[in-house]
Amino acid sequence: NTDILLGLPRLIKGLLTGGRKSAPLRTILDDFNGCVRPGEMLLVLGRPGSGCSTFLKVIGNQRSGYKSVEGDVRYGGADAETMAKNYRSEVLYNPEDDLHYPTLTVRDTLMFALKSRTPDKSSRLPGESRKHYQETFLSTIAKLFWIEHALGTKVGNELIRGVSGGEKKRVSIGEALITKASTQCWDNSTKGLDASTALEYVESLRSSTDMAHASTLVALYQASENLYNLFDKVMLIEEGKCAYYGRTENAKAYFERLGFVCPPRW
Repeated sequence: NTDILLGLPRLIKGLLTGGRKSAPLRTILDDFNGCVRPGEMLLVLGRPGSGCSTFLKVIGNQRSGYKSVEGDVRYGGADAETMAKNYRSEVLYNPEDDLHYPTLTVRDTLMFALKSRTPDKSSRLPGESRKHYQETFLSTIAKLFWIEHALGTKVGNELIRGVSGGEKKRVSIGEALITKASTQCWDNSTKGLDASTALEYVESLRSSTDMAHASTLVALYQASENLYNLFDKVMLIEEGKCAYYGRTENAKAYFERLGFVCPPRW
């Protein structure tokens, strides 16, 4: 019996750790409601640890690791279970770090995504082959996100020399557009980018949202005014509670009415 064999090591571990119990359960997010319509972008703001990543994971249908997720998350009327079972590719969650195969070139990365998402004959132009559809789409994506010059370069990582941080972000956005996901969640996506590249990145997201008519949710830790103005709605999370949710242009006046003062040029 394996229990007998494991009994002694478990006893020693219990003595060494002082019989420590696992961390107590806590509610990360509480009492949220709202809606992001097709073609809208929602900016999610909050200090690290306030629950922004958890919020995006729940909306992005990445529910593993949580004890329970209560309440209703609906995607155009479909519930989370239906989406996970039948329409998983319609909901996209992009983590903080861009995860790609570092040894593949940008072309190979995007082409793999294209091959797995090429529609059947009835959804393509009359007489258009699968190969022609893929090449045309790849060329369009490369032009739209300024990565034509990088198609032959490896994506790379910390050990393998590859494209720059900004280019890697744009590869991720291009890949998301290829999947045609109708709900897209981007977690702290401007990490490691300078101000101008971050602006280019959010402008790319704005373009893909308008083109694909997607619902896009983006968490940023430092959003300049130029970035902020590209969004339709904003949500402010403070210690797991929703402090504000609404149109971006109404947020400042809302907090001023509550008594918060915004100094000039802030």
